[in-house]
Amino acid sequence: MEYYDIGSLIKRVRKQKGITQEELAYPIVDRATLSKIESGKVMPNKSTLKALIQRLGLDPYSVANFFVDKNDAETVKLINELNAYRQYETSDEDEVLEKIDTVLKRLEDNEVYMQNPLNVQRVLIVKAENAMKRKEDPDKIINMLIDAIKISIPEYKESNIADYYLTKSDMSILNVISNVLHNAGRFDDATKLLYRLKTNIEKHCIDDLAKGNSYPPTMNNLANNLHEAKRYEEAISICDAASEVCIETRCMYSLPTLATIKSKCLYELGRIEECEQVTRQAYHAWGLFGQNIVARDNLLKFAEEKLKVKL
Repeated sequence: MEYYDIGSLIKRVRKQKGITQEELAYPIVDRATLSKIESGKVMPNKSTLKALIQRLGLDPYSVANFFVDKNDAETVKLINELNAYRQYETSDEDEVLEKIDTVLKRLEDNEVYMQNPLNVQRVLIVKAENAMKRKEDPDKIINMLIDAIKISIPEYKESNIADYYLTKSDMSILNVISNVLHNAGRFDDATKLLYRLKTNIEKHCIDDLAKGNSYPPTMNNLANNLHEAKRYEEAISICDAASEVCIETRCMYSLPTLATIKSKCLYELGRIEECEQVTRQAYHAWGLFGQNIVARDNLLKFAEEKLKVKL
C-alpha cells in the first residue's frame, strides 16, 4: 500500500470507533504527528505504525506491508534471533535464557533502537519472561511488567483494562502478569485480570484476524486459572466459547490446549464419557497441529492412568 492509504485507513477506522487523535496517539506520538500520518505527510517507523493499528483493534499484517531500511537490518536480525530463542524447546533451558540475555544486551546497547519507547517495552517484556522462567520474585516481575505497560498506557490501572485501546504488546504483558500470578498460586487475581482483558478484546477487536490472534490465548490462560481454582463448569464454558472463536476466525492453534483443559475439568466433574471423547479430540489435535510433543505425551499418560483407555 502507499503511505497515504495507510494514513487514510487509520483516520477512517479511528473515526468509526469514535476515538480522538489524542486518545489514539498518546503517548506513542503527539497529536500533530498523528495528524500528519493520517494526511499522508509523514510515514511513522515500523513499531509506531504497528502499535497504532493494533490500538484500533486491527491486525497490522492484514492492512499494511512494512519495509525495513538497510540500516535496520542488523536490528531485525537480532529481533528474529530473539524470537527464535523464545520459542526454542530444549532440556537445557538455562543455556537458552543466557542466549536471550546476550541478544537483549546487544539490543540495549543499540542507542537508536532504544530511543523508541516501544522497543524499550519489548526489552522489558522479554526480561520479565526470563525472570519468570528463573523463578525470581513474583512482585519484582510484576512491577517490571507494569513499568512496561505504562510506556504505552501511562495512566494504567488494572480496574480500567476493559476501556483501554490495547496493542498486541499490551495484551502480551497482561497475559504474562496473569502467568506470574498463576505461578504464585494467586488464581483469583489472575482470573480477575484475564476477565477484564477478555472484555477488552470483545469490545475493541473488530476483524477476525485480530480477534483470532488475541482472544484464544487469553482464554487459554483464563480457563487454566479457573481449572486450578476448581471452577470447572466456568472453565468449560470459557473453553467452548474460545474454541468457537478459533473456528470462526480460522486461528486454530489454541484448540489443542483448550480441549486439554476442558478434558481435565470434565474428569474432575465425574463426566468420564465426555472426558474420554474430548481427550481423544485433544490428543489428535496436538498431532494434527504438530505442536508441543510434551503436552501430547502428558495427555496420553492422563488417558491411560485416569481414564484407563489407550488413544
